[in-house]
Amino acid sequence: MVEGGFFNLLDVSFSDGLNVLVGGRGVGKTSIIELIRFALGIPNLSDSASRDSSMHAMSILQLSGRVSVEADINGQTVTISRSANEAALPLPLINKPIIFSQTEIESISLNSSGKLNLIDSFGINIDPERKRINSIKREIESLHSEFIVLRKEYDDAHELAAEKQKLKTKEHELLQQQEMFSDNNQNLNEYQKNYTDIQKQLDVINLEINNLGYILNIFESREKELTNIKPFNKIVVNNAYDTSPFFEKVNNFINIQNEKIEQIIQSNKDILNEVQLNLSKLHEQKTPMEETARYYRNEIGKVTEQAGSLLVQLHHIKSEIVTSTGWENVAANKYDQMLITYNKIQDSLKELTSLRKGIYLKREEIVNNLNASLNPMVKVDLTYSTDTSSYMDSIKSTLKGSGLKYNEIVNEISNKINPQFLFYYCFTEKYNEFAELLSIPLDRATRLLGYLKDMDIGEILTAEINDELNFFLFDKGSYKRVEELSIGQRCTVALSIILENKNRGLIIDQPEDHLDNEFIANTLIKSLDVRSAHAQTILSSHNANIPVLGNADRVINLESNGRRGFVKHQGSIFENEIKQAIESIMEGGRSAFQHRAMFYSGD
Repeated sequence: MVEGGFFNLLDVSFSDGLNVLVGGRGVGKTSIIELIRFALGIPNLSDSASRDSSMHAMSILQLSGRVSVEADINGQTVTISRSANEAALPLPLINKPIIFSQTEIESISLNSSGKLNLIDSFGINIDPERKRINSIKREIESLHSEFIVLRKEYDDAHELAAEKQKLKTKEHELLQQQEMFSDNNQNLNEYQKNYTDIQKQLDVINLEINNLGYILNIFESREKELTNIKPFNKIVVNNAYDTSPFFEKVNNFINIQNEKIEQIIQSNKDILNEVQLNLSKLHEQKTPMEETARYYRNEIGKVTEQAGSLLVQLHHIKSEIVTSTGWENVAANKYDQMLITYNKIQDSLKELTSLRKGIYLKREEIVNNLNASLNPMVKVDLTYSTDTSSYMDSIKSTLKGSGLKYNEIVNEISNKINPQFLFYYCFTEKYNEFAELLSIPLDRATRLLGYLKDMDIGEILTAEINDELNFFLFDKGSYKRVEELSIGQRCTVALSIILENKNRGLIIDQPEDHLDNEFIANTLIKSLDVRSAHAQTILSSHNANIPVLGNADRVINLESNGRRGFVKHQGSIFENEIKQAIESIMEGGRSAFQHRAMFYSGD
């Protein structure tokens, strides 16, 4: 039912079997199909056509129009209604009808995603896999963002810790010089022993202070994050129905959540206070010890100015070594965290591969059935995860602006190295192995992998890697790829596959366009006749053979006065008004009825 717009007050009924929309050009046959698509919120199998279909429907409805469709859902009749300015609502339709525009029939076999959607429309349920894949992709992107932060922190700590060996060498040189002075002065030995003993104690305290300072920074940052968490406000609703116990439960849940947040914040404050208390105690111990160390250092300086200078340098070097040792511990900790995150990402990537394999196996079963049914005219070829175009585009996008010459190598990477192994090479920095696999010089592999290693490659890791479908038509003794065919031959391939789907309702706009009469008579008509026993079919057509030889259960004759479209007649092909309409406005109408009469009379 349509209210407003070009089809105001239009009411069309469809039978369970074959329905054919007929009428002259411009009466709105295509518009009826697009209005059904619009009402049910059914997307085009080819993404590029979705916007055109939606705009078509809204132009027919105009600003205030509304279309309503009655659908049988699990044995119950449900009315689905949508106005021109409303978004589509999620519907409880298990098997929504498949709808094809003229353009889609011509182009779907040339579109990678369209071909996959066509196979997926054969009743295979891949929604669980799709939902899990999308969830895993979000997990991977989040984990990789965390991984990038950990790598930066590790690199910084590792760089600072790398100075330790140089400091050790300098310390050894100073100790040798100090030993020369110790041999020449008996008092110096005693002062140095006392100074060394107390300095060892100070080193221990300094290391503890350094470690506590590191912990303090962590929990102070955590405190800032926690204080930014806003407590939930109590939910107040207009209690139009007696649902207050439920909302009371919700508000109790909110109170519990707020209490837990407060507990976490307080726990963080408690540990901060404890860390600060321990730091204060260490500084209290350190102050008198530093005074004592300063006394011995001054006494040593009295013995010899040079010996004192050496002690100052030694003290400075030892402090730096202690700090460097702390950075070694930080680097080791960051590496462990980084390794854990790396393994989580790899496990998620493995699960992605497993889910994609499951989808492929479901598609493979459909493809095998199609090949068995359509052999030898049409052949469908399915290969597992070979469409790496999105993966390749993600690599190009990441490398853009890098200054590296990457165009000619990106294709090699996407074909030879899957996301799991690319992440492996980035993590392990195995430049030689990476260079050998891609057959490129080592210095180039190092620059390329080094750049990717420091980038957020979450988009690359989660890039879609699809199965690849190829359609072939047996023509003049050999199979030809669909890309090599004429428009008519492409439509022959697409419709041959589409008509095999007998599990769902099918709506097609003018399927006979670009088809030869032989295909219409030998394939299209027969397939429509078989479908009538299994699923509803709605077509618009100018070819009389489709409703007449296809034994249409209902023919809807549309008409227009230029301002408004309406149904002139609707009924079976045996009714006089319908028969007259077919003979007068459809191509080959009279001959189609003659052909039918001859066929059923046995002549």
